[in-house]
Amino acid sequence: MNKQGKLTDQEFGIIKSHSALGYEALRKITIMPELAIGARSHHERPDGKGYPQGLSGEQIPRVAQIIAVADTFDAMYSDRPYRKRMNFDKAVSIIKEVSGTQLTSDVVDAFLRLVEKGEFRDPSDNGGGSMEDINNIHKKQEQQAEAEGKKVEEQKAEGVLKRAMET
Repeated sequence: MNKQGKLTDQEFGIIKSHSALGYEALRKITIMPELAIGARSHHERPDGKGYPQGLSGEQIPRVAQIIAVADTFDAMYSDRPYRKRMNFDKAVSIIKEVSGTQLTSDVVDAFLRLVEKGEFRDPSDNGGGSMEDINNIHKKQEQQAEAEGKKVEEQKAEGVLKRAMET
C-alpha cells in the first residue's frame, strides 16, 4: 500500500492479512515448510500483543522471531512513500529499545552482533536518514490529513457561497 497518511481500520485489517496470505502462498513449499510458519507468525510479539494469534514468548516459532527482526529493520531502513529511510543508528536503537517486548531478545542480540561486525548498513549510507520515531511520523500524517480535510471543507464552503451569490 502506497497511501500517505494514517490507515483506516479497514486498511489496517488488509495490511494485517498479509501474514495469513503469506502463509497460504508458502505452505505448499515442501523443501522449507518453516517459511510458511514464519510468514504467518512474524508479527507475533514476545509480550503477546502481536497478530494474528496473539502468541507470546516461546509460543512464537523461532523462524518467525528471526523474520520479525529482519522485517522490523527493513521497514525502518527502507524508503517508504511517506518518508525516507530512517537513519541506520536510529533504526538499530529502536530495535534495541523494543527487545523483549516486540522482538525476541536473543534474536535482537544476534542482530546486534552482526551490526557490530558491519553488516546491514547500506554501502551508500552517508549517515543521513530520518531521525524521527514512528510516533512523530504518524502525528505528522494525522496533521496533514486533518489539514487536507479542512482545505476540502473550505473549498466546498466557497463553492456553496459562490453559487448562492450568483443566484
